[in-house]
Amino acid sequence: MQLPEVQILADVVVDQIAAGEVVERPSSVVKELVENAIDANAREITVVLESGGRSSIEVIDDGHGMRRADALKAVERFGTSKIHDAEDLTHVATLGFRGEALPSIASVSKFTLQTRPRSDQQQSGTRVVIAGGSREAVDEIACPSGSSVRVASLFYNVPARKKFMRSERAEAAQVKSLVLDYAAAYPEIRFKLVVDGREVLAVSADRDFFSRARQLKFGGPSAIEIDQESITTAGPMQLKAVLSQPTGAIRGGSRLRLIVNGRVVRDKLLLRAVREGFGTFLKPGQFPTGIVSLSVLPETIDVNVHPQKTEIRFRHSGTVFAFLAKAVSHSLGSREISGTRPSSERIPAVSVQPINASMDFGSAPGIRASSASQLRSAAVVDRNDPVEEQKLSSLKFIGQVFSCYLLMERSDSVVIVDMHAAHERIMYARIGEQLSRGAVAAQELLVPEVVEAPPELIAGFDEIKPELARLGIDAELFGDDSVVVRSVPALLANVSPRRLLLDICSIPEWANQTADLEDRIKLAVARLACHASIRSGRKLEREEVYHLLEELEVVESGAFCPHGRPVSCVLTHFEVERMFGRA
Repeated sequence: MQLPEVQILADVVVDQIAAGEVVERPSSVVKELVENAIDANAREITVVLESGGRSSIEVIDDGHGMRRADALKAVERFGTSKIHDAEDLTHVATLGFRGEALPSIASVSKFTLQTRPRSDQQQSGTRVVIAGGSREAVDEIACPSGSSVRVASLFYNVPARKKFMRSERAEAAQVKSLVLDYAAAYPEIRFKLVVDGREVLAVSADRDFFSRARQLKFGGPSAIEIDQESITTAGPMQLKAVLSQPTGAIRGGSRLRLIVNGRVVRDKLLLRAVREGFGTFLKPGQFPTGIVSLSVLPETIDVNVHPQKTEIRFRHSGTVFAFLAKAVSHSLGSREISGTRPSSERIPAVSVQPINASMDFGSAPGIRASSASQLRSAAVVDRNDPVEEQKLSSLKFIGQVFSCYLLMERSDSVVIVDMHAAHERIMYARIGEQLSRGAVAAQELLVPEVVEAPPELIAGFDEIKPELARLGIDAELFGDDSVVVRSVPALLANVSPRRLLLDICSIPEWANQTADLEDRIKLAVARLACHASIRSGRKLEREEVYHLLEELEVVESGAFCPHGRPVSCVLTHFEVERMFGRA
């Protein structure tokens, strides 16, 4: 058997391998080209797409441009003007620096670069044409100062990669989201996005970060604006942020944009810090929407982590976390906040037991197998005690406390029922029953509602539309940044269609399509059940209380709400005696 021979790969193959790391889809191309334009001190950047970037992508800027010699070097691997030696990697102040983007893009497309120096008195510039990594022409041409890069037929020579691109609308929406990111980070630059000959985004230059954030409507109505500076052990830090009120928070951090030193990033540390700053203003798993811009010393972060430069490492992560969390918390404490802050006052400890341990937990999305078994164990009672067999609806109703809890009395204990959780379990069963017959019963809206949607929802809407229809939500794309809702589930006819749509689509498993179809449907049904349930603060009549409890008794897994929280707990006579020192 002949041993395989080790070979050095040809440059064109190396470039295509690099392209696999740098270029995933049209938005990856736009990201690299826009960052180059920003590094070139552009004052206006225009992005032009055809067929969502499948046919062509063009990024035009009025930056400082390049001379012929520099233009030829720029399309060679590791050709860059932004760093010169290894020491420069420790304090990268530009967005690009690797010298891989242009040759990688040119290796998987039909690539044309036109450029002329801004300071050059001559009217002629340089055009470089490359196809699949092979240089085809270098010409002297008449062109405006700055640079223009056109990328046509992306992945034409790598068919396997082309198959992974999404629909034209989805790719265009992803590019729009990206342009919005950079528009927020660089308010002094004018941005324009043109799709198939139509201008879909035009952002004029603004005087500062907050003016631009308001222009882009980040954070929603009554947004919280934060401007904090501090000298820390890791050097000076500055935070500028525009965040939604707690009432505008959603599950997951998909709509919280993060910028560090002008670089658009994804970073769990920053998400956790913002979440920590909001503290008890937010429910578990919720995050505000909006934008966070953090400025630190370049030498305190490592941007050379991933070829796409969307991940960074902080050299003083603990200091960054503390600064960001404290800045957010301080800002919230000095402003009027919509919604009520949950009390943190401690109460005496009591044992909590779910009623009716024999019930099956079913497949509610909020209950994991391990925790369910633990809860069953905690709920075991002595079956020789006939009182445990009493139904909730047969107990004496004492009253309603804290606008949410129902007190039911029996001979040796008080049962406390969370009326919202109880009704949520009932509605979960009702909606699930309708779904098992094919689809949730829908109620057409007299006037369809147009909902302005985030770019990430627009990008993936075609994929989730059939699932929404099963849930009774008839909706379709309306223009470039909106969705029109024509029907909602009949059980939720009084709920805002906008709130309903955005809340379901903010479920992480829906936003990222990370769970299988049935699990996503269950999670959505749980969210619908929550919207359809009695809200805290409503006063129930005695007849309504008993009707609620009777319905709960016939529901499978009625001991828990769809999110896994207990519907009721027991405070025994003995525990009350012990609290008062009588036992």
